[in-house]
Amino acid sequence: MTIIFAKHDGCDKEFIFEVPAGMYPVKNDVLWVDTSQGEAVAVATSDTIWGQKVEQIVERFGAYLPLKR
Repeated sequence: MTIIFAKHDGCDKEFIFEVPAGMYPVKNDVLWVDTSQGEAVAVATSDTIWGQKVEQIVERFGAYLPLKR
């Protein structure tokens, strides 16, 4: 699994999104994301993160699986 942290305009909370295969957004990229309320624009607050520790990061920050893309 590959993830990225992102924020929506006007919101101080960071969210974690799953990054689709073959995509590698970086910090400050504008992203089109799925949310529980439909599609929205967000800005990446981290670079793409992948590897064995991703599930631990997701759990530590209290995100709900499966992540939105």
